[in-house]
Amino acid sequence: HRDLHSFPTRRSSDLIQSGTLQIGTNDGNGSLGLGPITNQATLDFDTTSTLVLSNSIGGNGNLINDNAGNIELLGNNTFSGNITLNKGTLVVGPNGLGSSTNIVVNGFGTGNGTALALTGGVTISSNATFSCLAGPFDNRISLLNLDSTNICNGSLFLSGASAVILNVVGGLLQINTDRKSTRLNSSHLGI
Repeated sequence: HRDLHSFPTRRSSDLIQSGTLQIGTNDGNGSLGLGPITNQATLDFDTTSTLVLSNSIGGNGNLINDNAGNIELLGNNTFSGNITLNKGTLVVGPNGLGSSTNIVVNGFGTGNGTALALTGGVTISSNATFSCLAGPFDNRISLLNLDSTNICNGSLFLSGASAVILNVVGGLLQINTDRKSTRLNSSHLGI
């Protein structure tokens, strides 16, 4: 288990070979350098701040957001590990999800709760599973479409006693599951 607190200008690559690399310790500290990241284990974000990652992330390790911070994956990612969101917001650009096929969002808190936000033309592949586990009352989950046309071709599983919110802030959200197509935009919300 390693913690990184502040290396924002470091340009070398990061290799997570075993264990967990934790960014932050339940605070606003922590960052990664600007070089490529190879994750063969676990990359865990435990920060309350916003981290914008334009560098590439590769490998088959897991990515976790464990705190209220906003993590923005805007690089040309190729990682294939599981993505688990326990709190906060994960913003992903067109290649932000890499080739990950298992995305789990666990509800936490009111408002938008735990959120996955799509921007710039994301396509979630047809072999991906997107699981929204809202949990007890008032532990919400949001799938946010920030802009552009973003497409979810994978399986979408919803469960729990609280709200799962589809929010089209801008652009168009298209959800294709079981050979059905549903399009949502700011003037038409519904499935």
